[in-house]
Amino acid sequence: MWPFKPTLKKPTHTDAVSLYWQDNSLFMAIGKKTSAGTLSVTAAQSLFSKEKSLVTQLKEAVEKYQLQQAPTTILLSAPHFELFLLDALPVEDAEIHNALQWRLRDLITYPLQEACWDFFQIPTQDARKYILCVIVCRKTWLNKIVAEAQACTLIVKNITIPSLALRNLLSLYPDDAQGIGLLFHENNVLKLILVKNQILYLLRLFNTPIATQEANPTQLDELALFVQRSLDYYQSQLHQPAIATLYLMPKTASWLDYLSKNLTCKLALLDLDKCFDATSPIKQVPDEAIISVSGLLTQEALSPTVSTSKTP
Repeated sequence: MWPFKPTLKKPTHTDAVSLYWQDNSLFMAIGKKTSAGTLSVTAAQSLFSKEKSLVTQLKEAVEKYQLQQAPTTILLSAPHFELFLLDALPVEDAEIHNALQWRLRDLITYPLQEACWDFFQIPTQDARKYILCVIVCRKTWLNKIVAEAQACTLIVKNITIPSLALRNLLSLYPDDAQGIGLLFHENNVLKLILVKNQILYLLRLFNTPIATQEANPTQLDELALFVQRSLDYYQSQLHQPAIATLYLMPKTASWLDYLSKNLTCKLALLDLDKCFDATSPIKQVPDEAIISVSGLLTQEALSPTVSTSKTP
């Protein structure tokens, strides 16, 4: 469970706020999910200035958009959390969180008392079993950013990670019912997620550095092999049908032609027009803001489709 205590005040703002907080920058999105299941985005921007602190800039943004008491989701940034894939524990769901401490104390490099964690479940080839995906971060860092958000009069309701927020974004696409994938960068690390019916089935990291604009053939060969092996595993080991579409972020458009010729699935660039409501003040956002925009769809701390630990 995350250690923060949420403000007891009921949010009074109709828009939600999503904060993707990194060391020297803060990506902020403002908007909501409409009753039609689409996104209405009021603003999506990066807060970065050498002259002002991130907290000062956040306060100014809250005042500018009149976001006092707005419900807020915080997206953990990759340098500040670790992700562990662990076998299921032989305990009841309600006991999983406490039982994880015996596994985690041998995996993290700092005292367990300084850590906080939560988890979600990923399906396996055996429908009766699952893998625990455990998110761990330091209490001091998490408490710090939560306190800073609360000091700006925002009401922190949820804490999640980019992969799960992007899963929620992909669920707005019609082909989510058949299966859908996304290649995206998170702090310069390329990741692949495969999602079906709002369930995250696969999360993998491509550890080979690759240029987004002018990747050489060797890099693209390695990437194509990595993706195809992941797709093969998804079908053969998880017993799922071929995905409908693998999406790329717009800034990696230069990969599209090469990968289309070397992969067995359909590829396309991620187009948020399919997600945005017709009345949305903003219809397009830059790549770097897509993760924070996806956080607007987070209605819960972790996965809504599988059992999770209770979060405050």
